[in-house]
This record gives sequence, structure tokens and C-alpha cells, in this order.
Amino acid sequence: MMEAEPPIYPEVLERGAGIEQRSIASSLRVATPSPAKHPRIEDLEIMLRKWLLETDILPSQSQEGDASIMARCAVERYLGQRHVDLIATAWGDARFGPHLEAAAKWLVITWVIDDHFDDVWIHTSAEDASPVISALEDILAGLHTPGPESHPLVKAFTSLWDETVTLTDTSWQLRYRRYYTDYLEAALLNLSEFEQPGKVPSTAEYLNRRDRDGGLLCTAGWIELAYSLRIPDEVFHQPQVFDLLMRFNHIICWVNDLYSAPVEAMAGSGKNLISCSMAYDNLTRDQAAARVIELCNAELCTFEFLAKSLRDPDWSSDVLAFIQYLTTFTRALIDWTAASRRYMTAAQTANED
Repeated sequence: MMEAEPPIYPEVLERGAGIEQRSIASSLRVATPSPAKHPRIEDLEIMLRKWLLETDILPSQSQEGDASIMARCAVERYLGQRHVDLIATAWGDARFGPHLEAAAKWLVITWVIDDHFDDVWIHTSAEDASPVISALEDILAGLHTPGPESHPLVKAFTSLWDETVTLTDTSWQLRYRRYYTDYLEAALLNLSEFEQPGKVPSTAEYLNRRDRDGGLLCTAGWIELAYSLRIPDEVFHQPQVFDLLMRFNHIICWVNDLYSAPVEAMAGSGKNLISCSMAYDNLTRDQAAARVIELCNAELCTFEFLAKSLRDPDWSSDVLAFIQYLTTFTRALIDWTAASRRYMTAAQTANED
């Protein structure tokens, strides 16, 4: 018996049109208090603005006009999404210096790669994305040297990886390479199999890819880097710690799905747990959102309980600190997702102004 073709996303969108979304922020039950911002948030913004202008990694909005003016406008639009606020609250007590700066750049470049998938490559073909993604994977493996005609992402990624190698040990580098390569490969598969054709993945397909295509496991590396922690490989291989990381992954991916659903709907992307529930379980948008909120709250309750309770006499102070920082990052990212213009439609942005 042949399997049915996956639903085409516009058909799902049409079925759910006109249904008001509930207030997500008031429905999520987060016990961890909102963290304070880094005292040098202005210096972080100056550093990132300079880096974004120098690297020219942001997707181009227009081919017309003065290039330098367009680049500055693109950077200001990007900073308007409040990534600096996220960095400053996620790592508010980290020492300002090369480690924090490198972690901040990794966070930003990963979101920029997502933007290329969501805003550029989704409208072209996988053939445009594949050479860039292959080059990034080769950089992590030490197999690629960019040339003068290389994509700006490739050049910036190379410099950032070289910078990071001087700040980390081999164990961190191998683990980060594995997580980041998984993210890139899963995102590329999603692009060709679902996003470009406008198809909605089944819930099983969504779950299989979402654990990797969101790049959230890379966050573990950012936290280690920002705080100059040293976490042995065997700690990450412990079932309890890996379970904590996967719950963190679920929370952030599903909260992201809740807030990004309207924007993704307008872009024609069905790679969202709300879309899956609407397409395959015949739920309305409100019903699908309610289900995802329940899942988020169940994971949040367990995640915060485990983060407070998990202890091992063999764990170093770095491991205990890492668990605490993971909890702080979770709260910071939830707060940022609720407030960032990144997940607002044009109408919502206009209302905010």
C-alpha cells in the first residue's frame, strides 16, 4: 500500500486561518527567575555590530542602492531582533573577554545560517545551499581553506573556528564539530525534502529532525565557551545529563514553534509542531497550540526539577556550574523568543512601533 503524499502547507494554513492565538507567555510555567543582564551589554553590542559589518554575513535584502548603506541597515535590522539582549541575559555573569565574545559570535552566526535557510535558500534550490554547507562542515573537519570568492558565511565561519580552536581543548572541538555537523545536515535535508516543496513533515519526521536541525545541542558548547568550562566527554555520555540536554532541546524548539508559527505560515514553511498537529491530527490552530503548550510545560517542570536535583559525587564544579547555566540560558531564551521581532509578523511589528 502506497503512503499518502505529505500535505502541502498552504492547504493546512487555509484550514487554520482566522483563529486567534492564545497568549503564550502567560501559559508557559517557568519557575526559573529571569536573569540580570551583563553589565557590559553596550560593549557586546559594539563588538557584534563591528563584526557583522566586517563579515557581511547577513542575507541581502536588496541589490539596489549604496552597498555600505544597505549593509549598515541590514545590521541595524538584525540587532533590532535583540540578539544582544539574549546574549547579555543568558551569560550575564560571564567574564567579558575572548571566550564570551566567541560564544556570542557562534550564537549569532548560527541564527544567521538559519536565516539563509529560511529566507534565501527556501526560495532557490538545495544546490545553492549545498556548497556552503559542505564548506562549513569541511572547516570544522580542518579540510577547507576559503578563497577570495568564497561565500561570506564560509569566510566568517573559518575565522571564528580558528579563533575558537585557540580557546578550547580537543575534546570540546570534537564534540562541537559533531553537534554542529548534525545541525547543518539535518537543516539541509529539511530544506530539500519539506521546506522547498512546501510539505509538512509527519510528527515522527519532525521529531527525528528537530532534535538536530535547531542546533540547540550546540548551545552546550556555547555555554562551556562563554564561561571557560571544561566538561569531560564522559559527563555528556551519562544518561542523566544527556536526558537533561534533550529536555532543554525540546523546550526551546517547541517554544520557538509556538512563537514562530505565524511568521513561518506566511513564509510557507510547515516545519513546525503546530503545523504537524494541524495536518496529521486534524486539529485547529488553537488546539494544536494548546497541545504544544502542554508539552512545553511538562518538559519545563521535569527539566527544572532535574537541574536542581541531579548531583554526582564525581562531578567537578564546572559540571555543576554548567547545569545551572543551562537553566539560566533556557529562561533567557524563552524570554527573548517572546519579545524578539524575529518572530513577529509585519503587522505585529507595526503594532509594537
